Amino acid sequence: MILSLLKRRGWLIQKHLISTLSISFVLPIMLHLTLMLPVKAIFIRSIRHTPIELWLFPGILFIIATVALIPHLYRDFFDLRIHKKALMPMTLTPVSKFKLTLGILTTAVIESILFAMIGGAVLTVITGVVFPWLDYVVMLAYLCLFTYFIGCIIITISLLTEHVSIFILLIFSLFIFIVFGSGIIFEFEYYPVGLGYLLRYSPVGMTIYGLRMMIFSHLFDWTSVIVPFLLISIWLPLNAEILRRKLHQ
Repeated sequence: MILSLLKRRGWLIQKHLISTLSISFVLPIMLHLTLMLPVKAIFIRSIRHTPIELWLFPGILFIIATVALIPHLYRDFFDLRIHKKALMPMTLTPVSKFKLTLGILTTAVIESILFAMIGGAVLTVITGVVFPWLDYVVMLAYLCLFTYFIGCIIITISLLTEHVSIFILLIFSLFIFIVFGSGIIFEFEYYPVGLGYLLRYSPVGMTIYGLRMMIFSHLFDWTSVIVPFLLISIWLPLNAEILRRKLHQ
C-alpha cells in the first residue's frame, strides 16, 4: 500500500521536478535570511549558552518539514475529496480507511523529511553548522514524530473543512503557532511564566524541547516521545473514522 502511494507520489513529483527542486533549495535560504540572521543579530547565544545558529538549526528543519507536509495532505484529503477525484476510487478499494490514511500520511512524512534533509544540507553549506552524526539520527527520529503529529492535525483540518478560505485560515494559524509558539525561535523562558509553561507542555513544544535537550544537554525526556506517540496512536484511527463518515462509506 505505502509502496504504491510512494510510486504515485514519485510520478507526481516528476511532473513538477524543476519547481520542486527549486523550492527545496530556495526555502532554507529564505528561512536563513528571514529567521536565522535577524535572530542572530538579537541573540548571540541561547539561555543555555548554545550558539544561536546551532540552537535554531533543528527548528528550521521542523519548519521546512511542515511546509512540505501541507500541500501533500491538502491535495489528498481536501482538494481530491471536495472535487471527488482520486481519493474516491482509492477509498472504494478493499484497503481499510485506517490503512489508507496511514499510507497517505506516511508518504507525506517521507517526502517532508527528504525536503528537510535537503534544507539541512543547504543550511550547513550556508552557515557551516555541523553536528555529530548521532545528533542527526536524533533529529531524524524527533522529526518523524513531529511530522506524524502535525500531519494528523492537517488531516483533521482537511477533512472537517469544506471551504478553501477556512482551510487556509486554520493552516495559517497552525503554522504561526508552530513558528512562534513551539520554542523554535524563542525559548519558553522568554514568555510569561504561565504561557511559557503551557507552550512547553504542548505536544509540539514538548517534541522540540525534547530534541534540544537530547542534542544540547544529552538528557532524554521520555514524555517528549511518549505523549506525542500516544496522541498519534489515538488521532490516526479518529481521522480514519472521520474520513469514512465524510465519504458516507
